[in-house]
Amino acid sequence: MELQERGVKKLAERSGRTMAGVAEKSGILERVGILLLIRVPTELDHHVAEQIREEVDMLLKTEDIQRLVFDFSQTVFCDSSGIGMLMGRYKIMRALGGQVQAIHVDENVYRILRISGITKLISVNGGE
Repeated sequence: MELQERGVKKLAERSGRTMAGVAEKSGILERVGILLLIRVPTELDHHVAEQIREEVDMLLKTEDIQRLVFDFSQTVFCDSSGIGMLMGRYKIMRALGGQVQAIHVDENVYRILRISGITKLISVNGGE
């Protein structure tokens, strides 16, 4: 069984959900130890931001996660809902003593993150 599949199964067992429920509902989360990788889709808009917020917050309440890594490799658009979602997860992780990082950020998305000021709060790799 692959590491990712085992991780999803373990998450499902701990949260009382089926493995398919955790993997299929978002299709974007992967836990590796204390790290939660969030693969941000092509557009980070209100709908996607809400989905990520719900899933991540549920896992932060039930799991020992100390680092959130948002992978923006597929993302070309981010609106204010996406910025708000990132800020909210940053505040939660700061209160928990954890870290937030954004990786593989496209130049246009980086510009939006920079203008919003979030690059002063979290580590953002790419787009510079």
